[in-house]
Amino acid sequence: MGVASPLCKNVLGHSIQTVGRSRGGCVDGMGYNLTTVWGVEKQPRYTLHNAIASAIAEEAKLAGWHVRETPEDILVADATAQPAPILTTEIPGDLRKKLIPDIAMGPPEQERPRLYDIKTLGNTQQYMRSPSTVLQQCHVVDERGSQVNHEYQEAARRIDRQLQPDLAPNERGAMESKLRQHGEVKGLAFGFYSEASSDMRDLIRYWVQARAEPSARAMGMDVTQAANWVRRGILYSIGMRVAIGWARLKIKVLNSAVLGRARRPHPRITPIIDSAPEMNYYLPPLPLPLIPVGAVC
Repeated sequence: MGVASPLCKNVLGHSIQTVGRSRGGCVDGMGYNLTTVWGVEKQPRYTLHNAIASAIAEEAKLAGWHVRETPEDILVADATAQPAPILTTEIPGDLRKKLIPDIAMGPPEQERPRLYDIKTLGNTQQYMRSPSTVLQQCHVVDERGSQVNHEYQEAARRIDRQLQPDLAPNERGAMESKLRQHGEVKGLAFGFYSEASSDMRDLIRYWVQARAEPSARAMGMDVTQAANWVRRGILYSIGMRVAIGWARLKIKVLNSAVLGRARRPHPRITPIIDSAPEMNYYLPPLPLPLIPVGAVC
C-alpha cells in the first residue's frame, strides 16, 4: 500500500535482465519495475494470473455456477465449423490465442455462459495518470477491465477477414457472430495494490446473494449474518491470492532476473528488516487510500 519494499533495499539500481528483444529495467525501491518489465524468462506473471483464475473458478462453483477454465474451443470450434468454401484458411496461432477466454461461467439457468478474461496490472504510469482513490472506485483497474470486450471484438474481426475475405466492411463474420452470442466479454482486472475492477465486485455480490440463504440454514444464523460471512470468505480467498501472488512475483523476478542463477545456484531473497533511517532512494508514494479486494463494498 505504497510502503517502500525492504525486499529491494540491497539491490537498488541493479539491472533486471530480460530475454529476446524486450526492454529491461532497474530495481526501484518500491519494487514497481519487478512487476512491469516484460520479457523476463519463463514469464513469472503467469503464475499470479493462474492463481487468480483458480480462485475465481472455485468461488463460482461454490455459488452453484457452471464453470469452464480456459475453454479453448468455446469460440473457435463452433465458429469455424462452417461448410467450404466459406472458410479459406486456418486461424494463425497468435490470433487464435486472443480468443481464448480464461473462464466461461454462469448460473445454471443462463443459456450461454458469459466469457471472462483476467488482467493483472502492475504499477505502470497509469497509476500516476489516473490515481485510484476511494471516491474514484479503482479507476485504473476499471479502465483496464473495460478494454477487454473491445479487444476481443477486434480480434474476432481480424480473424473473420482472414477466414472470409469477401465480407463487406460492416458485415459480421462467423467468429464475431459467435462472440456476440455470449454477450459482452467481461474483463476482471487486478491491480498492483490488489484492487479489483467493477465486474469482479459485481460477481462477488452475485455469489454472496446465491450463497447467503443456504449458508444461513447450514450454520443456523440469519441471512444477513450469513451474507457477511460468505462475503468475507470470498474476499479473503481471492484477495489473499492476489496480494501474495504479487509478492511471490517480485521475489521470483529478483531471484531469476536480477541475481541470476548463473551467479547463485540457489538464490533466495527474504525481506530485510532494518531499523536504520531510510534514505531517499524511493519513488514518491501514490495517492492513497486505495481499495484492495479485501475492502470491496
